[in-house]
Amino acid sequence: MKILVNAQPLLTKKTGVGNYVLKISEEFLKTCPENEFSFYYGGLSVNSLDFTTGGMGGLKKVEGLRKLIMRIPKVRGLFGRIKKLASRRALQNQDFDIYFETNFVPELSVRAKKTVVMVFDLSFLNRDWTPDYRYKFFSENFGKNLAKADLVLTCSETIKKEIIVHYGLPEKKVKSVYLGIDRSIFNPVHDSAIKTGMSGKYILFVGSIQPRKNISGLIKAYSELSPELRAEYKLALVGFDSWNFDRKELSSGADIRLIENVTDDRVLAEIYRNASLFVFPSFYEGFGFPPLEAMACGCPVIASSGTPLPEVCGKGAVYFNPNSVSELAARIEEVLSNNKLRNSLVENGKEVSESYSWEKCGKETLKVFSELIADIPAV
Repeated sequence: MKILVNAQPLLTKKTGVGNYVLKISEEFLKTCPENEFSFYYGGLSVNSLDFTTGGMGGLKKVEGLRKLIMRIPKVRGLFGRIKKLASRRALQNQDFDIYFETNFVPELSVRAKKTVVMVFDLSFLNRDWTPDYRYKFFSENFGKNLAKADLVLTCSETIKKEIIVHYGLPEKKVKSVYLGIDRSIFNPVHDSAIKTGMSGKYILFVGSIQPRKNISGLIKAYSELSPELRAEYKLALVGFDSWNFDRKELSSGADIRLIENVTDDRVLAEIYRNASLFVFPSFYEGFGFPPLEAMACGCPVIASSGTPLPEVCGKGAVYFNPNSVSELAARIEEVLSNNKLRNSLVENGKEVSESYSWEKCGKETLKVFSELIADIPAV
């Protein structure tokens, strides 16, 4: 098969989408070298991942400019037209079996037999969870462009059902394939050579800092813990300030710490290993990498009952209602004070995390592509 992968998410700060694009592309190249893969980087299509994995340099420095552009309507519209012209020029005179749109909206001008679009979640439907420019873009483009897809791929059965119900798609047009984690990095083996810059006991959150992640609820729950527990355990938030987060909420001083720009997964893994507890309070997710990474590193996990975390994390976590600060505080106190429960979560979490791998995700995704191409009637 000749497959085009939209690799543009690799040009921005590392997020769940960018991590997915990198890992799934690496597995494609390892699993089926007989296929021909092209990676589109915005005006440029190459047959290698080295364009990004070799060091982004100046390209990553334009991320701030891109964010500014997306906030100015007239400039954003011009930028969109330029992108379409660039993709048309970069991909002209090329034919593909599969165009794999990795980031929700199939926009590229591609000649392909089949189009597969990856939809991680439907969070963009909630205005409180979405920046205005992104809400407008998805309102205008997602539904109509989804019709261009021959198949919609997603990462959990929960999100699959949401897509089918909300957009009225036939079940055969939507498939779910679980994502993976890299257990060569995320594992319980401590590396004393890695310096995290953190000390003492701490409760950990990892993820982008934005309303959907319910950071405010976590901070409030932490403030409800007993003075003894707050004195023993600090709260560490690891992630970049995505949007609409009031740093005044960190006013508890030395008890709460925001750690930004952890770009090395080996450092992140050691942060997980050293944590006393991992808490993932999100209202809504598409999959949820951090709780699985924490489990793989031997850290007990508390997760919200928000979509689709119970499906993904299974028996590896204790759950709470993300709308209840008091319930979250009670769960934190329960896990920190109950060694038997903590040990059970560590063991169950290890078992759950072992069922997720990028190798499995890559093979299942390529199988979906092959089946889609096989359905094309012979001429």
